[in-house]
Amino acid sequence: MSDFPTMPTTYNPGRLTDQLRQAEQQCLQNINSQNQQCIRATQEGTQNVTVLVNTANIYSQSGDRSQSIETYQKAIDINNQPTRIETPEEIIQRQSPYTKSILDLWKEDRFEEAFAQAEQARTLAFRDQLQLANVIVRFRDGTEDSRLANQVQELRSKIASLRQKQERLEQISDEKWSQYSRVFEEEHQKTTQELEKSRKDYEYLLNKFKVGNPEVASFFTGEVPILTAIQNLLDIQNLLDNDTTLIEYYVTDEITLSWIITKSSFHSVELEISKADIASAIDSFKRTRNAESLQKLSSKLVAPLAPYLKTQTIGIIPHDVINNLAFAALTDGKKYLNEDYNLFILPSSSTLQFLKGKRKPATNNILALGNPTGYRLPDLPSAQNEAQAIARLFGSDAFIGKAAKESVVWSQSKSKEILHFAAHGEYNSKNPLFSLVYLAKDDTAKDNKGDGRLEAHEVFGLDLTSTTNLVVLSACETQLSQVIPGSELTGLSGAFILAGSPSVVASLWKVNDEATELLMTAFYKYLKEGKNKVEALRMAQLETRKQYEEPYYWAGFVLTGDPGN
Repeated sequence: MSDFPTMPTTYNPGRLTDQLRQAEQQCLQNINSQNQQCIRATQEGTQNVTVLVNTANIYSQSGDRSQSIETYQKAIDINNQPTRIETPEEIIQRQSPYTKSILDLWKEDRFEEAFAQAEQARTLAFRDQLQLANVIVRFRDGTEDSRLANQVQELRSKIASLRQKQERLEQISDEKWSQYSRVFEEEHQKTTQELEKSRKDYEYLLNKFKVGNPEVASFFTGEVPILTAIQNLLDIQNLLDNDTTLIEYYVTDEITLSWIITKSSFHSVELEISKADIASAIDSFKRTRNAESLQKLSSKLVAPLAPYLKTQTIGIIPHDVINNLAFAALTDGKKYLNEDYNLFILPSSSTLQFLKGKRKPATNNILALGNPTGYRLPDLPSAQNEAQAIARLFGSDAFIGKAAKESVVWSQSKSKEILHFAAHGEYNSKNPLFSLVYLAKDDTAKDNKGDGRLEAHEVFGLDLTSTTNLVVLSACETQLSQVIPGSELTGLSGAFILAGSPSVVASLWKVNDEATELLMTAFYKYLKEGKNKVEALRMAQLETRKQYEEPYYWAGFVLTGDPGN
């Protein structure tokens, strides 16, 4: 807050108290109405987060971190009340007191508390996604009141209609486009804008119901007490076997924090790499495929942790921009990280219990869909071969081309242990709930379940709770999520986990069709031989690398969730 007096860099308790009192008085006297409202809210007992954070900043800058941590916690407690509908910008703002508190805890060498704070931030984001999934399930099962259900259905129908109009405009022949280019271009732009607005309205309506419905708020009676109690470090360690290490990252503007956890040890390491440097290196690799950027990231994010990495399997809990990093491709210049370790991803350490609870008995049946047709997208002959070969491994037939319908997923997924999609995927950065896998259309299906667009918000409505152990999204950019700190489960991969699958294999970038066929066939071969999921993926990547050396071809697929059988 710019109206606060300048604070000294040295800590003097008496002087600090006086200056805080002066700051409060100055705020009260400030003619700015927003500041007046903040102070008034504080006096009435409904403290404003901005005032609390600014006050905590003063404590922190003056060296009184015990007070700053306590004050940040008050702001966190207000932010965590499930009574608000949040935009992505508000979610980022909600993370601010967490980050500041974690940094102050870190500076005070209170590493376990800093870890618990980071876990709390992730767990609350997970809670929000679970509640959103539950809202959609309630609509699926018809347990919600008809008025609200009708509003949701009206919006979904409007979105479908706008999307069909957008497709028709895009399919107009070149001759007509050249003759009426300006008219069609303006209409297409107008339709696209209206479609984006309707999607935001749909997401807003779901969130409005989520925060306003007491039954949804109590959704955590079964699963969430686990997530809150499990923040205790010992609880997390008890979930680990002797051959698994967790690395949890927390990215800040200037440095990156890390915690390394095994069944019997806990270490904290400060990493000298900023958020901007990580993002720049990841972007450089995706643009140029240059391994030099991967070597830099390895030296900053992994090498300092090497003394503590003594197990075969490593679970990585990414944060912020690290969500888009393929750890298997990190290299020290001599070998890649996945040559030494089985690597998997977790949304948070606390979700281990949630994911293990989703394991089901093996049935070895699969639903494989490959190279769906019906949209103006490039043909994927290797995807077709891939789906057919994988289905044969399990004594089944794949759904190919026109037969690879979205309606098949809705009718058969509940009874299948493995769902395999060899198709085009698309990540929607503006509305992650509308990220999708393209499938074939079925005009006889109802409720948009045959339009050939299996979108993330629809995936919540699939019932994968009774049989499914693995979903494989052999498609482009299916692992990408909206890079909002604390929102690691947005996008397709998170949607399938929240729908009931304990594990998802998905891609971080646009994958090569032929290399993917080789990798996926090898992955399932190793699964059939008895390897667990994370071992099978690593061995498939190493096998693919023999033919396609560059990481671009084999490192893009990552396993999120339960790494076991």
